[in-house]
Amino acid sequence: MDDRQKALEDALDAFFTRDFPLDARRARERALGEGDAPTPGKGLDRDLWRTLARTGVLSARTLRHVDAAVACEHMGRALFQSPYQDVVAAAELALAAGRSDLVDRIASGDAVVVLATRARGDGDPAAPRGVDARPSGGGSRALTGRRRFVSFARDADLLVVPAGSSNDLCLVPTDRAGVRTRRHDETSRGELYDVTFDDVEVGPGDVLLTGDDAARAFGRALAHARVRQACFVVGMARGSFEAVVAYTRQREQFGQKISRFQALAFRMAALAARIDGARLLAQQTAWRADRGDDVGAAAAQALALAADVVRDVVTESIQMHGAVGVTERLEPSRYYRHAAVEAQRFGTVATLRAHAAAHFASPSDDESPPSRRLSGATP
Repeated sequence: MDDRQKALEDALDAFFTRDFPLDARRARERALGEGDAPTPGKGLDRDLWRTLARTGVLSARTLRHVDAAVACEHMGRALFQSPYQDVVAAAELALAAGRSDLVDRIASGDAVVVLATRARGDGDPAAPRGVDARPSGGGSRALTGRRRFVSFARDADLLVVPAGSSNDLCLVPTDRAGVRTRRHDETSRGELYDVTFDDVEVGPGDVLLTGDDAARAFGRALAHARVRQACFVVGMARGSFEAVVAYTRQREQFGQKISRFQALAFRMAALAARIDGARLLAQQTAWRADRGDDVGAAAAQALALAADVVRDVVTESIQMHGAVGVTERLEPSRYYRHAAVEAQRFGTVATLRAHAAAHFASPSDDESPPSRRLSGATP
């Protein structure tokens, strides 16, 4: 870890200790069945978001992928619900489009831009279908369609929406006529929304990228988002694991700490090794992205592995806590609920493995399979 990463670590530690501690994070979490109406104290706190922006983690111009990996691991460990993944991906798209003004607004925390690319929850994020776009005169188009599981849509300023058969990427203000949002009442109790577009007008100035440029930029942004999400999910696994280690060290049965029971100790040792393996793969992929490599397949592999690991870790954590693990008194149930959603935010494990398998069947010159890289340089 270099000095820059160490400084970022310190800044994020301060953020999650002083600016947004555990009690505050838990207070912002919604209850199941709470409903769709805006709720005071929920959603995205803009002042808090600008505080996070001051750490530099939203700046697409200067943010290294290895730095984003550090940030995402901290966020996952803290179960920090935010539109971070989408906003950084949107900043990458804006940078590719030469939209310096938007890049700067995102970096300062003044603009929240999220992706509205999924037509359904189990679809492949790498192959979004554009909403219907019909000409409406003067070079404008009217968008009609529906996007699912849009992160913090009600709090966002702009949505990135693929439009038409060519999947042109358009920027749609959330307050534009015809845009409607409805919160999903889902397991993680997060801020995921169903967004409907009903003849929403977009002009030439709302188009971010078109055609092949849009496809290439979106593919790169998605790969990098998967790397960050792998780090986020690894952070969740670490947080859940740390909770179970702390619990077994203080819980006593038969006159001794249960951490001394061989059955539990062996299970925890196996989990620790798997977490470290997933973490190293995610970090190496981030390092390769900074080197300029095409990391599409590697990112899919890293996220698939992290998703498998976190599901096993959170399940084991609940089991080792016993009955109290499923209650709201302790953290295991929170990690379990969040893992159910976050592990598939950028594709199910089956989708991610299919993406990597297609690469192995016909590898490109830009990215070789991991077996060819093991003897190469590492971060």
